[in-house]
Amino acid sequence: MFYVGVDLHKSFTQVYGFNDATGEVVERRVSNDKGSIREVMSQFGENAKVVLEATRNWYWFVDLLQEVGIDVVLSNPLQTKAIAYAKVKTDKVDARMLSHLLRADLIPFAWIPSMEERGIREMLRTRLTLVRIRARFKNLVRSILAKLNIVLSHGDIWRGKGRKELEQLNLPSPYNEILPHYLSIIDNLDKYIEEWNRKIERIAKETPEAFLLKSVPGIGTISALTILYETGPIDRFPSAKRYSSYAGLVPRVKGSGGKFKTGHLSRQANMYLKWIYVEIATGIVRIGKGYLYEYYKKQMYKKGKNVAKIALARKISRMVYHLLKQHITYDTFVERNVNKMRRTG
Repeated sequence: MFYVGVDLHKSFTQVYGFNDATGEVVERRVSNDKGSIREVMSQFGENAKVVLEATRNWYWFVDLLQEVGIDVVLSNPLQTKAIAYAKVKTDKVDARMLSHLLRADLIPFAWIPSMEERGIREMLRTRLTLVRIRARFKNLVRSILAKLNIVLSHGDIWRGKGRKELEQLNLPSPYNEILPHYLSIIDNLDKYIEEWNRKIERIAKETPEAFLLKSVPGIGTISALTILYETGPIDRFPSAKRYSSYAGLVPRVKGSGGKFKTGHLSRQANMYLKWIYVEIATGIVRIGKGYLYEYYKKQMYKKGKNVAKIALARKISRMVYHLLKQHITYDTFVERNVNKMRRTG
């Protein structure tokens, strides 16, 4: 068996292969064209296993190796660095270390979504990016109004009478030119976002798990699919707590001398999941009723609004874990837990 470590870069790849039967070592640096990669990998034959870190450009490399029938795995880069910390760090060292960790069965594996799953995930991420860009331009419009101390009579300035009032403002230069440009960009973004919304709605109708998640107050089609395609197979998480940690909703804990202190939320997480769970929690607080809102109120009295919202987001993520794991709806989950609390007094 050849154990092959790959350090993938933008324009080249460092390869280190070790044959555990003969001790043979193959070490190459190769340009990132498919022909060169195939030529190098062909040296290892059928009995080869390849590992590379899950950096942003891994898609094409994994697809290429899977096409030619090579067993390839992804390594979680943060956990890999924790296991294989080295003061001397070069491309060759990284590739060699990955190879040895793979051989020792110490690789912290990352999920490899299928091409279809990746496509849907990229669709959702693209929509989210457009929504964030639109929000920036809406804030720029509000900034113009604030600078000129303009208060409009309509609360919703993006549609109907509010939009018409906004367009009819007599602004000084250069704002009379800037505002129409901003509004034009917002209109175009609205159009593109709506196109993605229609495609996502069609996908949701063919996704049974989306119906389970949409049974939770505050979770709609977009948030349900975002959770599903950022999470992947729920069985890869051994517990709800581990899943919440993956979503970046568990605070860091520092301990020394028997004393423990919780800190800020970790940034070493899936930030898309973190964002969507906080958005769902914000929506539940806005609704202001139900089982989850009651939980939020209890936390708010103890710890304040901001901490309570994160606690609610964490509770929702753990609830989602159980819904997917047990394949049940929100109402069933609440009923079971309320009855459990009654039995335990």
